Parts: sequence; structure tokens; C-alpha cells
Amino acid sequence: MMLFFTDWEERGLKLGLKLGVLIGIMLMSCTPNGDRSSSSQSTIKIGGSSEAYPMLELLAEAYDQENVEIVFLPSSQTAGGLSGVREKFLEIGAISRPLTATEKTENLRYIPLVRNALVLIVNEQVEGVENLNHDAIKKIYSGAITNWNELGSIDGEIVIIDIPEDETEKALLREHYLGQDLKITPQAILLEYDDEVVDAVSITPYSIGAIAYSEGLQDFSVQILTLDGIAPTLENIQNEQYKMLQTLGVVVFTPLKPTTEDFINFIATPEAQSILDLHGYILFKPES
Repeated sequence: MMLFFTDWEERGLKLGLKLGVLIGIMLMSCTPNGDRSSSSQSTIKIGGSSEAYPMLELLAEAYDQENVEIVFLPSSQTAGGLSGVREKFLEIGAISRPLTATEKTENLRYIPLVRNALVLIVNEQVEGVENLNHDAIKKIYSGAITNWNELGSIDGEIVIIDIPEDETEKALLREHYLGQDLKITPQAILLEYDDEVVDAVSITPYSIGAIAYSEGLQDFSVQILTLDGIAPTLENIQNEQYKMLQTLGVVVFTPLKPTTEDFINFIATPEAQSILDLHGYILFKPES
């Protein structure tokens, strides 16, 4: 079973868990013959980077063990996944980049799972533009180009749906296209989460945004651009011709609870790997 919490539910979750433990103790004390069969339900709480959620949701659905509840808390960032695991509020932290040297600790186990592309998407009303080169991307984000007709498309004011500077995606975009010193136009609309970005680009005429690739993008009124003539295809990702790539994975704090360990073991099985492969993910392969 999978559960998803809204923001207000998350704020009350810690208090609710404490109350739940207290109530559970009271109920067990009132149960004849000490029957504890109803307490066999185990919970795995997952939180962190929104980019890794679609992948983990696929695995959680396939796992679907009886008496195991997999709870997806409102997505945040890699830092949230790391801190949640360290503080033992989360069993599994979802992250969208490798750990830094300072983040690595003896009890923190990092498990890279897939390689994924960061893509630029545009609203379906942006006709006549299928590719953007390095210079055009910089000029769009800086505000030097403000209308799609400057790039040979239809007449439409460009709307930039931007992401925060501390997001992994923004770091990739800066590393490969924008540069570290480029100032984003103040006309850009800043949104925090991936689902907000794709929703906004889908409903906002002439808009553009950056988002981690997923199969779900095909359900929205957007198109994925090629960058410098290179599309985010399986082949181009594997040979790294497509540059904006991120590693999606999880972190756990050891020693693991038996239920968490069982799920972590499951995601390494051929069954789980084939599910990710079937849904277009590039399985992570350590360098030899």
C-alpha cells in the first residue's frame, strides 16, 4: 500500500505518530490475552527529492507486500531526504545527486539507481522551435530574447518557468548552458516543485521550463526540445552525448529495520530493475 501526505498533514505527522504510539499502547493494554495481531502493520516513510519520486513510486507499487505501508511524504529536495534519514524520521531518503564528501558518514548508505535526463520543455503553442542552441538558451533565461519570433517561431512572449538556485536541476542547467554568473531575468516565474513546473508549462502559452524527464510528460501539453541538436534519447544518455544528466538514488541509515531492508533488497532484484528499464530509466552502472 502507498500513501501520500499533503503539506498540512506532514506538519501534523510527527505529533500524530506520537499520539498513535500512545493510543496503541493503551489499546493493547485493554486487549484480552494481550492480542497484538493488529500491530503487525509496518510503515516505510520516504521523503526528499521530487525527481526520484516517480521511480520510487513504480518500485513501491510493484513491491506491495501485505502489512507494509509505504508512505510518500510531500517532496522537498535532496537535503530534506538526507536530514530526514539522519534524524530517523524517514526510513528512505530520495536524492537526485551523489553524496558529497562532507555528507558521507559511516552509517549513511547511498544507493544510486538510475541515470536520468534534465530536459527543457515548452508549451505546445510554441510552434516551429524544436531545438535550442547554447546561445539561445542563455539569451532566453537572461531576457535578451523575449519573443519566440526571434527564433523563427510564432509571435508569442516567452514565459520562463524557473526553478530555485539550490535545486539539482538548476545546477545542471547552469553547468552546461547558463553559466554560473548569468542573471536570470526578473520576469521569470519561480516555482519550487517539478509537478508545479510541468503543470505551469502545460497551461501557460509560450512558456518554457526545465524538468527531470519522466514518461508522465507525454500526458501534458508540452514538447521536449533537443539541445544543440542532441535529443535525450536512450542512446544519447548512455553515451553521454546528452549532457544534462542526473543520478537518482536513495539513502538509508544503517542498521536497517527488517521491513526497510527487505524493500531495499527488492529494488536490487531483476524484477525491479526490469520495471525501471521498461519505463525508460537508464539503470545506473558503476564505473569499472
